[in-house]
Amino acid sequence: MLDGAVPVSRAIVRLTTAGSRGRTAITDGEGRFSFERLPDGRFTLTASKPAYITSAFGSTRPGRPGTAINLTSGQGVRDIAVQLPKGAVISGVITDASGEPVPGLLVGYLRAGGTQAAAGESYRSDWTTDDRGVYRIYGLEPGSYFVVAGARSLLTSTLAMVSGSNSLLQGNVDAALADLQQRATRGRGAGALPVPATSVQYVGLFHPGTADIGQAVAITVGAGEERLGVDISFTPVPSASIEGTVTAPTGEVPPIVMALTPAVPSRLPPYLVASSSLTVRPGPDGKFRYTGVAPGRYILSARTQPDAQSPSVTVTTVTSTGGSASIRALGISEAPTPDALYATTELTVAGADLSGVTIDLRRAPRVNGRLVFDGAAAPPADLSAVRITLGTSRSQQFVGAMPGTTSGMLSFDSRQKALSASVTRDGSFDVAGVVPDSYTLTTSVPGQTGWRLRSAVLGGLDALDTGLVVTDAPAGELVLTFTDRHNELSGMLQTPAGSPATDYFVAVFTTDRTLWRPEARRLVFTRPATDGRFSFKELPSGEYYLAALTDLDPADWQTPEFLNTVVPASLTFTIADGENKRQDLRLAQ
Repeated sequence: MLDGAVPVSRAIVRLTTAGSRGRTAITDGEGRFSFERLPDGRFTLTASKPAYITSAFGSTRPGRPGTAINLTSGQGVRDIAVQLPKGAVISGVITDASGEPVPGLLVGYLRAGGTQAAAGESYRSDWTTDDRGVYRIYGLEPGSYFVVAGARSLLTSTLAMVSGSNSLLQGNVDAALADLQQRATRGRGAGALPVPATSVQYVGLFHPGTADIGQAVAITVGAGEERLGVDISFTPVPSASIEGTVTAPTGEVPPIVMALTPAVPSRLPPYLVASSSLTVRPGPDGKFRYTGVAPGRYILSARTQPDAQSPSVTVTTVTSTGGSASIRALGISEAPTPDALYATTELTVAGADLSGVTIDLRRAPRVNGRLVFDGAAAPPADLSAVRITLGTSRSQQFVGAMPGTTSGMLSFDSRQKALSASVTRDGSFDVAGVVPDSYTLTTSVPGQTGWRLRSAVLGGLDALDTGLVVTDAPAGELVLTFTDRHNELSGMLQTPAGSPATDYFVAVFTTDRTLWRPEARRLVFTRPATDGRFSFKELPSGEYYLAALTDLDPADWQTPEFLNTVVPASLTFTIADGENKRQDLRLAQ
């Protein structure tokens, strides 16, 4: 045990390895744990407990990755120490417009700053205000956070409906508002909120009291620090309606799905985002109406969703001399798929109603391409079995309406459904109805082993590095190249004396500065294992920098500013498909 350290009892310790579900142990009163009868392998060990920061063995600071433990037959490792630091705390009071505390609200946080991966993109809301309107977020890593609160109950969605002008509800608006007002003022139950008789929305609000994350104030906490007085004024925001028309090239508007999404994708869950309602669905005349729209910038989009095409059946008959008819041939063919149509426009809502909005449907482009197999083995004889799928890389939630539904309002994910390519035997393929957007690319070669996608080139750019961006006029054909050649860079990091150096990071990053971007596949790092060994598999062929670092902040990693500081202390290497390269590193005195 480290000097000055206090044992932590009832902490959960997890030991995991690739291809295994892992094992779990709970520390005793002295903070001790053990795992027995382990197989050979490379293991990761982490410890966690409420109010503490989950930590890995060998991590240099909270939130950093740990050191892998290499075990060989009959080997035992004893006296492993994991530091479990106390997490920081953010606390405050949430009040309504009259200054009264609001109990029963969900409270959570978003990481501020850094890359999207470092910020987590996910929202955590494990806390609730008590009867005093007080919340207390605990177990935080050092860093900056946006604090956000939102209503737990269905009161929010109820307000969204009664504050709109839906003809089915218009006659009952006054009665509904009065009933809600009475229920809200009868007692301050969980999630109770004042109900103003105006067109408003209760949405997730950031500290100190804004629905716009751009105006929110980030709270920075250090290790174990407690920040009090992070209060939020939880007040309604004015909402508006949007009316307009969708037009189509042929005149009559086909069945479409509409979406109203924030122009800046929100990392909040849908129950903390303003819930707009499509109260008038576009029919053949294209008229639509949204109500309950909170202030902000939005993307209004529409797209067709044709039903699955029914096969056409052709029957040819031959009549005999006796007058009887018999079936001679039965042919089944797919009806042609109509072109997908789409439209988008950006709107700014500032609390006032918008009318006369027009969006024009146009044909979505097609993406054409071909497959190339470059490897030691022979390619598959029939390439039509290869699976190619395009999926949008962003995820937003919205409320829309499907034509023909009676309820009027359905919840959708704004991502276009995954699109599958139609591949021929010779490897050419076609994807129809690709709405311009940024896409992820997924491929598989059924029945074949060892083949992996090496590159996806469109318009001279490798989409595996830059992302697959489809515009109204795609830049030529998409060439997908597969290879069965695999590579690996391995080595050992040693101290000046030649012993394993485990308290370091080993980073590999491309020498092409244009590819220094978040989530890039050519920017990777790892921690050496307990024997000092490290490995990087399936690096794309090319030239790279290799460096050993005393520390690496995930919030800074993959930023040009940070990588530029690492270049002078790096060595350069190249790797090709099928190459297994070894490069040991020894730290300088």
